[in-house]
Amino acid sequence: MKNKILHIIFTWLFLIFAFISKAQNQQLLDSVEHIIFLVGDAGEPEAKTFKVFDALLKQVKPIEEKSTIIFLGDNIYPGGMPNKTEKGRVEAEEIILYQLNRLKQSKAKTYYIPGNHDWNKGKKNGLSHVLNEEKFIEEGLDDHSFIPSNGCPGPVDVAISDNLVLIAIDTQWWLHQYEKSPIRAGDCKEITTVDVIKKLKIILAKNEEKHILI
Repeated sequence: MKNKILHIIFTWLFLIFAFISKAQNQQLLDSVEHIIFLVGDAGEPEAKTFKVFDALLKQVKPIEEKSTIIFLGDNIYPGGMPNKTEKGRVEAEEIILYQLNRLKQSKAKTYYIPGNHDWNKGKKNGLSHVLNEEKFIEEGLDDHSFIPSNGCPGPVDVAISDNLVLIAIDTQWWLHQYEKSPIRAGDCKEITTVDVIKKLKIILAKNEEKHILI
């Protein structure tokens, strides 16, 4: 009889603590202004990344309307997205389609930033690969989700919230030894590393009272 009473007491204590814990978690989530999720090297096939996306979406779900997901580059292995008639295009589409289909399950805003693999590991046709990827992602997700755009270096500033600003820079643009924007895209405002640094200083000064994530 004592064991049964103790069991009932412990069960009620567990339920009480669980209720308190849930209430505290909700209070904590309510007090959060915004959460940033950073994901790197997501460009492997589904078989290697599904656990990452499962964990990501599970963490995002409770606060998805206050969340932003940022992919930090190397979004498609091994060399970005080739042209439609080139070898590897089908595999590249499968990799990014898996990501986009999973991300559509969440209300969180998503941004993609290119890395060296997206630029075809710095090879001559790197620019076309990164432009192909941008077009494919923005058709499947929404416009302005691939930053900086058009193979440009940036910096691009995005207001995540009233007090948080994201500044995106494509560092592979600095390292790329072959054709790169604005030679082909023709619409990059920053065409030298000096221009990039100058604009970065302007953005930093404009947002000096805010939190900044570069």
